[in-house]
Amino acid sequence: MKEENFDSWEQFETWIQQLQCERTKIVEAKQSGNISHFLFRGHGDHSWHLETTLDRSKKDPWSFSRYFRLISIARPQIETFTGFRWEIEDWPELSDWVLHYDNLGMTEFPGYDYLVFLRHHGFPSPLLDWTRSRYVAAFFAFDQPHSKHVAMYEVVPQNWTGC
Repeated sequence: MKEENFDSWEQFETWIQQLQCERTKIVEAKQSGNISHFLFRGHGDHSWHLETTLDRSKKDPWSFSRYFRLISIARPQIETFTGFRWEIEDWPELSDWVLHYDNLGMTEFPGYDYLVFLRHHGFPSPLLDWTRSRYVAAFFAFDQPHSKHVAMYEVVPQNWTGC
């Protein structure tokens, strides 16, 4: 991971504008079929790691099967109170999908909308929140800073040639 340090918001904005310019040139030149947008995440302390709420809430890592069993047990109650319904296979069927999952592929994750709902409502989750807006990320970094230095993370498409 590459680290950039800025003394002001203006320096950060200038850096982002240069990246945007580079992305636009690549898109216009059609050097790639799909150039993703930037994604941002803000932390109120630069020393915090990129960890999910599930990682932060447990000292021992949870397997996907353990986590899925827990959210499956909670699902009927959540559906009753919210009125939402999620069509998710039971664990025996899903376990086969997990065994053959290729995280480099673009296969759809079963129950993803349910995991997003849980994460949005504060349930510990294996999902890590990102936003396309640097301003939303900055809000989370600067709203209640926990140290003198905050962190802004950016996911930037690789293999750029410069602006």
